[in-house]
Amino acid sequence: MFCEHCGREILEKCICLRTNRIRWWESGLILLAMLVIPVHFLVRESLGVSVFSIDFILISNMVLSTILLILTILHFTFKRPYLALFFGCHQRVERSFQLFGKNLPLCSRCTGIYLGTFLVLAVNYYFDFPFYIYLIAGVPLLVDGLLQRYSQYTSTNSRRFITGLLFSLTLVYLFSLYNALVVTVAKWIITLF
Repeated sequence: MFCEHCGREILEKCICLRTNRIRWWESGLILLAMLVIPVHFLVRESLGVSVFSIDFILISNMVLSTILLILTILHFTFKRPYLALFFGCHQRVERSFQLFGKNLPLCSRCTGIYLGTFLVLAVNYYFDFPFYIYLIAGVPLLVDGLLQRYSQYTSTNSRRFITGLLFSLTLVYLFSLYNALVVTVAKWIITLF
């Protein structure tokens, strides 16, 4: 028996986003965690770490990796599509890799972003990239995705995976910028009082 939405073989119940809807409060908790966790940066900044230093990007990446690990544990524990919700993944079976005869819960592009987030953690620990490298790394994903969307071009799963790996650099940098914005606004609000 196969899921009519994602095409995955199902034994009991499919865990794709379309057949297994996330409740509003589950989405709210995930969003709240994404919005509240950056508050720890206020403490970190008070210890002298600049929000635009490589340490800040490394710390942001650690937070993002922790969030992904928690969502992975929740995903497999409760058989709910938390990872797909986080990435906005379509979970199409023809665009997913297989491991031990079973499809992975994310498409190949989102799998690349997922694994890349953890690889970037190691890369950021040893290398200090200028900010434009983080932004340029996202261009292949945009080009591949837009070409596929608006032309007859069809990408391969390996190409999607590689562009996802590269985009993880951009995702980490954008997450760091978001956290820097939260810290800056919070410090500004604190100075008002």
